[in-house]
Amino acid sequence: RQMEDILTTCVKTDNPKDREELKNFLRQSFQPGELLSFIGRKNIQLSVDIKEFTGRVLDVSRKEEMAQHGEGFWSDHWTYNLDLIESYLSVYPEQLRALLLERKNFEFFLNDHYILPRDHRYVMTERGVRQYTSVYDGKKEIKSVEKGFRLRTHNGQGQVYQTNLLCKLLCLIVNKTATLDPSGIGIEMEADKPNWYDALNGLPGLLGSSISETLELKRYALFLLQAIDAIGLDDRAEIPVFIELFSFIRNLTDVLATENEPLEYWKKAGDIKEMYRKSVREGINGDEENLRIYVIRTFLMRVIDRVDMAEKKARSDQGFLPTYFFHEVTQCEAVKESDKAKHGCVVPLAFKRHDLPLFLEGYVHALRTMPGAQQARELYNSVRTSELFDRKLKMYKVNAPLASQTDEIGRARVFPPGWLENESV
Repeated sequence: RQMEDILTTCVKTDNPKDREELKNFLRQSFQPGELLSFIGRKNIQLSVDIKEFTGRVLDVSRKEEMAQHGEGFWSDHWTYNLDLIESYLSVYPEQLRALLLERKNFEFFLNDHYILPRDHRYVMTERGVRQYTSVYDGKKEIKSVEKGFRLRTHNGQGQVYQTNLLCKLLCLIVNKTATLDPSGIGIEMEADKPNWYDALNGLPGLLGSSISETLELKRYALFLLQAIDAIGLDDRAEIPVFIELFSFIRNLTDVLATENEPLEYWKKAGDIKEMYRKSVREGINGDEENLRIYVIRTFLMRVIDRVDMAEKKARSDQGFLPTYFFHEVTQCEAVKESDKAKHGCVVPLAFKRHDLPLFLEGYVHALRTMPGAQQARELYNSVRTSELFDRKLKMYKVNAPLASQTDEIGRARVFPPGWLENESV
């Protein structure tokens, strides 16, 4: 209605077609420059200055996220959202309830690239099982992106789905909890890219993972638990979430409660995650189910318990905390080829975990999750006695020597010590 009023008052009435053409143009996604170009190309006569007209149109328009996929998905990019939330709340702490529950204007990005299921990812090479092309270009099959890059109801053909921030954070947490590696320690680099330490660019191909993101997962779960208490939500209160997410959380909560063997958890959690991903690839159903706060609280506490188990399991006999891992497939079987896309793929049945030399990054993330000053000091002292501390310079190195590692871990391996990322102080 607001746009109708703008067109009525700002477009000259000499040519009624001008107003109709502009209306049709503005019904679709556009950029400001495209609007100016359209007006000039069609020689549309305005009754106000073009800057004023453009400003009024933009005032009542809605920003739409757009992106063009480049390559892969970095495994750490999701972690920085919580930093932004905490920064906002440090200035506006009274906005916690409004931010998490009352603003129902959060949307989901619809991507035309997606991560392949495991039976399409793992291939046998001369050096063993590797994971090289995990992300698939689905532009031809995901027709709903023609309506824009926003998740829609009715399997992509309905309205843009909007929810609150609590729902979005739960969606993030459940997806990452289902992405723990076969050892139950690190979060997998399942999408062709590493994390913050970009020079380990070969690690995804080696079925690599990192505990840094696992520790960030704990931060997310702790934040939501504390937020629920701060807001004063009763365990009987209910939060609506889309049904696909509802099923994902309920199913994974059950697996968290019943499966402590890391490899079995990896298999079952991966199956649940892949089923969820397939169900939302084009869009969602649109129906919602109410998730009780008690169920959310139980899920989050189980996530925290799982992360604590991961950190304990990761520590060496000397008490040091590795950051990065990769998994050598020691037993596998060929995938039954029901389609050409699976040609040469295998199903891993057993793994051997390899710890990379120490990296400072894992300790930095661990420090953020320490429950008290004593635990933080013990962690600090551990770093001071490790290879990460240069005793002559009295400074810290990014990582311990990598000379013992395979070249396959990435370009960091061939950098001389002290050059770029490798052993930089």
